[in-house]
Amino acid sequence: MNFNEALRLMEECDKLYNNGSETKLSDREYDALVEEIEKRTGKEFNHSAVSLGKREKVFIDVPVLSLKKTYDISNIITWIKGIERKINTHFSLVLSPKFDGVRVRVVYEDKLLKHVLLKTRSNKGQISITDKLINRVPLLLPDNLEIKDMHLDAEVLISDKNLKQLKAISGKSFSSKLTAVTSVLSQKDHIEEQLNLLDVVFHSISSKHKKDLPTVLMLMNRKHEIKFVVIKSNSEHLEKDIMNFYKDQYKARDKGYKKDGIVISISNPELYLLAGKTKNYMLGAIALKFKSPSKISIIKEIIVKDVPKGKSYVAIIEPVVLSGREINKVNVHSPSYIKAKGLEIGSKVNVTLRGDLIPIII
Repeated sequence: MNFNEALRLMEECDKLYNNGSETKLSDREYDALVEEIEKRTGKEFNHSAVSLGKREKVFIDVPVLSLKKTYDISNIITWIKGIERKINTHFSLVLSPKFDGVRVRVVYEDKLLKHVLLKTRSNKGQISITDKLINRVPLLLPDNLEIKDMHLDAEVLISDKNLKQLKAISGKSFSSKLTAVTSVLSQKDHIEEQLNLLDVVFHSISSKHKKDLPTVLMLMNRKHEIKFVVIKSNSEHLEKDIMNFYKDQYKARDKGYKKDGIVISISNPELYLLAGKTKNYMLGAIALKFKSPSKISIIKEIIVKDVPKGKSYVAIIEPVVLSGREINKVNVHSPSYIKAKGLEIGSKVNVTLRGDLIPIII
């Protein structure tokens, strides 16, 4: 039995015991298990180290924020040069795939998992959902890291195969993988069968450490074999290197987990934090999103409807198929939007999906 399995077995026994149920281990076996865990951690084990079975507010120095995104490589170069000026030095960048998932912060204290926190814009604390991901997040930092405390950012994902299984066992249809993951994490009751269909991929460090990001990614994402490359911010071939990785990841985007771009992140965690943040974003990383496929269609009709807040304007178009969905209408917002785009019945329009969900005219 590996160490993570031992920790999970102990937590499972604790929960069963607290609920008055019979555990899998005898008292002697349980004591031996705890003794072994204490030997490995080098301290008396604290049963409350992992917060299970409750949602709670947690206050941390660096809030869980969104990742800034762009579709334009020129914005990436501008971001890199801006950070160089701000921190007055060149730095290494890590290029890694961006997965379409729910962003979380994973907090380790004294090498043990302490919290898994949801992203929130509120200043009233982050919401801990540790109990929901206890079977998907390592309960102990790898010994190779030689670090006791660390905050890591990650994405909670679901694969194509597991999404089909989730639909079957939940009886729900989901508009996207992101919706599916959010639905499972927001459940009030534990449904272990559904939670076990999720997975977690780590992508950045949000606490001060001397360990560089590539070392951490390799150790924390071992089972996923996530590919990444490291480049210098002052490289003569900066744009070319980024676009080569972008193209490689775009070709490999349909491999079970949905990739929707690449992440460019400062490798050194201390410089990552030094880059600063805005109200919504950490500035030490940025995403270059894949451009959604588009198709040409023709406007058949523009429908105006009265709605509670005014009027809605919808263009009915010749059906096109995007990301496996048939699209036959698109929001055209307002008379000024229609005029600016020169839209009328019979107009040819280029239609794509924003966020792979919402049809828009480009």
